[in-house]
Amino acid sequence: IFWDYYDKYQNECINATLLESNKHFDSISEYSLTEFSSISKGKSALAKFIPTGMALLNTNSFHISLIEESVDYFAIALQMRDDIKDWKEDYLQKNYSYLLTTVLINNKINIESVSIKELSQYIYFSKLFDEFYLLTIEYYDKSLKAVETVPCNNWKFALEMSKSECVQSLRNYRQFIKEKNI
Repeated sequence: IFWDYYDKYQNECINATLLESNKHFDSISEYSLTEFSSISKGKSALAKFIPTGMALLNTNSFHISLIEESVDYFAIALQMRDDIKDWKEDYLQKNYSYLLTTVLINNKINIESVSIKELSQYIYFSKLFDEFYLLTIEYYDKSLKAVETVPCNNWKFALEMSKSECVQSLRNYRQFIKEKNI
């Protein structure tokens, strides 16, 4: 039964990687939150095979769906944090993340003529950055809620720490905006 899960996770990972590469590398196309979530979960799907294997060994297979859900939400939060953190590199490499695509499309920005400095104005000084942080925190909360009945204290602690770091990053961002009088 373990290998069935492994094959499932491997297929999710391959499909997500291909979808992202085909639709969001070197070109701008609509990027919904649903599609972003699907890609994020799929790219991290192989991370599920270890806790799934542990659950199967401990005859707690009823926890597998809860663990999968938690890992999926965590993967979305992690990808959002990554998109926030390295949006400049993504832009320069023409890897149009959900954050970048949202900014570019919502503001009708021509990717051929916008500079990093101009793009940073759209990203940092709009409500979008704040909204992304809040959405990321929401996904950490969903990840924690998914496993609230599962005895996995180390995982819950890691989620709480990741969420706390995100909350602190949001505070720092808001302080930066406040100092700029925006």
